[in-house]
Amino acid sequence: MKQHSFFLVLVCLILMSYSVHSQDNDWRLFPGPVAAGERSGMKEAEQSEGELNYIMEEELVDYIGMIDSMDQKESAPKGFRIQIYSASGANSRTSAYESQSEFLSLYPSMDSYTLWSYPNWVVRVGNFRTRLEALEYHMELREEYPASFIIGDRISVSEN
Repeated sequence: MKQHSFFLVLVCLILMSYSVHSQDNDWRLFPGPVAAGERSGMKEAEQSEGELNYIMEEELVDYIGMIDSMDQKESAPKGFRIQIYSASGANSRTSAYESQSEFLSLYPSMDSYTLWSYPNWVVRVGNFRTRLEALEYHMELREEYPASFIIGDRISVSEN
């Protein structure tokens, strides 16, 4: 019986090895040898005294632009906002925008943001650099929005 099961396992492994491919071995898919400067996506253009210029491929330019935009998002200053609404469900996005419109009708000069913060749609207001500054406005908002609270967030700072 042991020999029979060993033989069966051996046959299965042999059959599977014919049908399984880990990598495509087609040499035509791979480019030929690449010069050292081209590996990084850049080629030397021209060299003048004390200056070296590179021509970058379009994909590399797009990648660098994407990284720069991500860095700008991360470099937004940390501060505080007041969260006045949070809900999840089928109509939560619509009701979040309605809550934001209602808020803006009461406080037109204050910035407001409707965001998706998994798993909820939230409405946050203000751009406060300190918690004390946020607390001052929060006391004013508590009558209209009793469930509101102060939350740390990346803020937008106008340079006026």
